[in-house]
Amino acid sequence: MTSRNLSPLLITFLFFAACEPPVEDDFNEYVFVESYLIADRPLDEVRINTTTSTNEVFNFFDAAITDANVQVVLLDENGEDEAVFEYVPSEREGIYLPVLPLHLVIPKRTYRLDVDFNNRQEVITAVTTVPDQIEISREIPDTLIYQAYERLEINLSPHQKVHDQNVYVLSAIALQPYIDNLTPFYRSIINDDEQDDQISDFSVNSTGLINEGNFIENEDGTITFRFPWLGVAFFEGNLIVANLIDSNLHDIARSQQAQLGGDVTFTPGEIHNLIYNMDGGIGIFGSMSTDTVQTYFQRPD
Repeated sequence: MTSRNLSPLLITFLFFAACEPPVEDDFNEYVFVESYLIADRPLDEVRINTTTSTNEVFNFFDAAITDANVQVVLLDENGEDEAVFEYVPSEREGIYLPVLPLHLVIPKRTYRLDVDFNNRQEVITAVTTVPDQIEISREIPDTLIYQAYERLEINLSPHQKVHDQNVYVLSAIALQPYIDNLTPFYRSIINDDEQDDQISDFSVNSTGLINEGNFIENEDGTITFRFPWLGVAFFEGNLIVANLIDSNLHDIARSQQAQLGGDVTFTPGEIHNLIYNMDGGIGIFGSMSTDTVQTYFQRPD
């Protein structure tokens, strides 16, 4: 699958969201389901399509499934259904919206996604436990001089752990992503023949996965991360987004990184499957909590 336009919030870290299963000698069609829950935000859309052969150009709306029955269920502490939220098809094929979108996703609670079809035999389920809400608790400077001694520090308020470890993704979203605003490293790797596409790629610049061990633990229970200068692709205004992700997002991200060569323990020719944590189909039903601040990266004299 090719990438697509996502909301500014999700695109800050979902560099792995649009992906295909490993190439097979004989193509098998799968149902692909994609949806995300964000702590303290309304329920969002569910996208459903079939996979296509690697020999075909992927178009979501050509592969969209329009006859799905979709619901998201809030589970109680015993794993029983506490509240059921029905979804209906939207005007855009393959995209389903909640009938009552006013429900705010509850941090530290577990939700189940259920999907079945009128004309297909697949029954798809997936479960996510929403991370605790995070908050950037310390004001950051309005202006920082690029590559000065003072670096951007992100300080997160105390929050509980609901998974084996807390995993974060931090991103810088450029508010003026123009070629003249590129920082020197990124300007040096821009190919002028493809500059529009490459500038778009860098306008949201992610740190990748950061586990809790990379943060500094403070006596007051807060944690601090020093944002690397390499994460700043553009001068001037930037949004800095901190995300705490669930285990589903963590698994699919790290398994895709391994496919792309991030795991040096692979033997030659070995390709591991992506970890979807979904029964009956492939895709991602994940959750996160998030907070955003803004600053200005000033050119050095």
